[in-house]
Amino acid sequence: RINHYSLNNSYIDLSMTQNKRQGHTLTDDWDDIKKKKLQCTSLFSSIKSNTNRSSISQFENLSNEVIYEIFEFLDACQLYESFFDLNIRFRNLCKHSNLPIQINTQSVSKSTFQRIHTNFILSNRHRIQSLDLSNSFIIDCFSSSTEDISKCSQLQTLILDKMESGYLENFLRSLASLPNLSSLFIFIGLNSNKNILWNLIFQLPVLKYCKISSEENLYLGYLPMSTNTISSIKHLVINSKLDYNDVDTILSYAPQLRRLSINYLYPYCTGGTHVPLFTVNNLTHVSLTLDHLLFDQFETLVKNYLSQVKVLHISSNYDSTYINAIRWENLILSHMSYLQILDLQHIYDIVYRNNQALMHENIFQYFTSPFWIERQWFFAHDTNFGSPSRGIFYSIQPYRRKYFTLTGELNSDECPSQDKTIFDSVHHVIIQDERMIGNCSKYFPNTNELTISDQRTDRAKRSAIISIDRILPLIQLTTLSIDYSHRPFSKVIDLLYSTPHVHTLVVKCVSLVATDYFPLQRSEKFRLV
Repeated sequence: RINHYSLNNSYIDLSMTQNKRQGHTLTDDWDDIKKKKLQCTSLFSSIKSNTNRSSISQFENLSNEVIYEIFEFLDACQLYESFFDLNIRFRNLCKHSNLPIQINTQSVSKSTFQRIHTNFILSNRHRIQSLDLSNSFIIDCFSSSTEDISKCSQLQTLILDKMESGYLENFLRSLASLPNLSSLFIFIGLNSNKNILWNLIFQLPVLKYCKISSEENLYLGYLPMSTNTISSIKHLVINSKLDYNDVDTILSYAPQLRRLSINYLYPYCTGGTHVPLFTVNNLTHVSLTLDHLLFDQFETLVKNYLSQVKVLHISSNYDSTYINAIRWENLILSHMSYLQILDLQHIYDIVYRNNQALMHENIFQYFTSPFWIERQWFFAHDTNFGSPSRGIFYSIQPYRRKYFTLTGELNSDECPSQDKTIFDSVHHVIIQDERMIGNCSKYFPNTNELTISDQRTDRAKRSAIISIDRILPLIQLTTLSIDYSHRPFSKVIDLLYSTPHVHTLVVKCVSLVATDYFPLQRSEKFRLV
């Protein structure tokens, strides 16, 4: 029932269609693209398994133009296995077309890919537009002395996942010769020389979008501020821990940035950013998840670099100054005159005195002044955010949050909330701490996409049985992503069994512990999934 399956990322799906319609954006066409891709993927499956000659003959009656329309929604492996050996006509259509080739090999065996590479890809490297190098056996096909990646002259989107550090450095150097490489998704492994890797990324000549992920801190302490390197990157996503002081260095290399997202910004050491030696005039969209970063440090960042920002997403904790309306008003009026959307989420500690919680209502009232009402920025707060000692202050309508991240820490005094706050605008829920589900006082009735990214590995917490249906209706999920999950594999099967309408499954890392595979494979749930 799962029509589209990836073991790493669905980024290739986006890149496959970026040139499809020149007059539309990816966001505008995404729903239509997903529908067509699912239809064509189903068609691919039926062609591959169909042995009825009359059905194949009917398909052969389609014109070349219609066949090419179908080809556009299939990656190279699907295209080869479906059409290459069907007959001479379809083989020639595969080999001699000018259509771009997308290579996504997550579910392809080594022997199968080697056959596809030899018979089809090797002579059509100039047509490759997107390439996923997440499997080690594929890398050699594009990085040896005879199979240089530079021969892929039309390559626009590249995914690099978990290459060895030295190998990755050499590979990045070879990318500098690619004239069309505009999107890069890269995973930096442990013990990598991050300064060299950052520098090589910044030197890619036409790169516009870059997403960098890592298992450890992306520390840039020894990378000097740029004096002559100006990166072409306009959209940067950092999916890892980053020191607050490194923001200066990054922006010195990428002054043309328009969008910046950092999912874990923290103060590695005391001190603020440097006095800026350059200006950042194009940065309009910023999303920051802050951990133990003082508001004073954030304020310095705003004054130095965020004066042109129109959309600001902030998730913070620790420092209660983030819920000081007067400080926000002064900062916005003085340094953020272009700000149109403020999406604020702050997790705060609730102080108890004589077993009574000291409430923050008097503080929150300042967010109802004319300053906030005129801008239509409204907020709410929840005094039982996962545990009695934590609360959350967050933005609400009319700016309607499309996603929600469930994260935080529980203490031993768990106290589930009976009253649910409805978030009917949220379509994507991201769970970074599964322990938060049991006491979550929120419900997301219209969610159709779920991401589980819980990297906790201790056994005691892993064994807990979590009921995700407490916070969202599993029956209506269509997209499920498991970035990290240390629940037993049998629980993943249970989750898939409870989500019958999921058509897109993305699995990056899932635990294989505490699973008895033989009875699991014989179970009815396993067979149905």
